[in-house]
Amino acid sequence: MSLFAKKPETPPMQVPPTKPVVRAKKDPAAKGPSYGVADLIALIKSIPIDHHPDLVVQVVKTTLESVGVHVADILDDAARLESDVKERIAAIEGEIGGLAQEIDRRRDLIAQLRSDVADLTFAKERWQKAETAIFTAPPPKAAGEPKSHPPLPLPPPFHKSTP
Repeated sequence: MSLFAKKPETPPMQVPPTKPVVRAKKDPAAKGPSYGVADLIALIKSIPIDHHPDLVVQVVKTTLESVGVHVADILDDAARLESDVKERIAAIEGEIGGLAQEIDRRRDLIAQLRSDVADLTFAKERWQKAETAIFTAPPPKAAGEPKSHPPLPLPPPFHKSTP
């Protein structure tokens, strides 16, 4: 097969058809409203309410009531969900507070460790300077040797007198 030969055409990739989202039918014996606030939110978001929002809400309310959905049930569901969300927010804020305290504790630990490193570095450098000074200084004299004194100054120059 040559490099520039026409390649066989592959059929275009077909996207499988998507299945419509179908809500599971709720068991009539199950607790809770058959139509909740989450369903209402999804419905309201799917309807354009730009021009007459109050009219759209009134139509939705009337329609839901005509099929047996009570507004009180939806409001109760909304209050329950709001309470759940507020509890979750409080829990997350509590976690954030705990994490902030942990961060502060660790920052204090880092500051202490940096202080320790500074002390160690200072002591190490002083020790190294002392070691260097010991090796470069003249060796001390033995105990039996007389102590040396600094040399005496030279006398002034002697001039000969002429006879």
